[in-house]
Amino acid sequence: MPAGAPPPTDTQQLTLQQALDLALQHQNVGELREAISLYRQVLDINSNIAEAHYNLALALKGIDQPQAAAVSYRNALVLKPEYAEALNNLANLLLDVGDPDEAIQTYQQALAHNPDYTEAHNNLGKALADLGRYDAAEESYDTALSLRADYANCEYNRSQLMLLRGDFSHGWAGYEKRLVEGSPLALPDRGYPQPRWDGGALAGKQSCCTKNKASATPSNLCATPRYCRTWGPRLSSNVRRP
Repeated sequence: MPAGAPPPTDTQQLTLQQALDLALQHQNVGELREAISLYRQVLDINSNIAEAHYNLALALKGIDQPQAAAVSYRNALVLKPEYAEALNNLANLLLDVGDPDEAIQTYQQALAHNPDYTEAHNNLGKALADLGRYDAAEESYDTALSLRADYANCEYNRSQLMLLRGDFSHGWAGYEKRLVEGSPLALPDRGYPQPRWDGGALAGKQSCCTKNKASATPSNLCATPRYCRTWGPRLSSNVRRP
């Protein structure tokens, strides 16, 4: 090496594929900033690697940089328009920033390229439900479950939709899947001495409605009072003080 020359960078010492593999190793163990640095070095040398843009986007989202992540997803899609995973994840970001209409279009693009993409069907269902398009949301959830019958997260989302529509007999069974041990939605036992409501008749009884981490939106607390107005129990709510 000539005197005074800068030391070689990681990617000068490695082939591009080796650098990408190393970046992915960092990413898989949560070393996201190290992964981001390597992906950017690779892309400085060759910007035409769609998977590098995609993985960079995942890492950027992991360090809470959604706008930069969206740019990287779009860069991946310029190179690979049929990249269904990039379309799905971009749609997730659009939904997070409050653009459900574009998110829905982007989920639909993902599904046009991969009709069996269960996560995209589920996510499309959530976006449609957020807009009050409940029939279309139910159809998306049903499609996802027809492709993957054990999709607990989708079944849970579908159950919330049923509860919001007042269909308690069908909604309750899926909603209770959050209590199954080993479920990704499993909740810790809060230790209340009173029995948990099983969706049965409440006439003449008193019910306490509480919020949990798996259902962190007000909609879940809204469905129960609607049921209570119909069936007559006294209701109290356990919520955090403003």
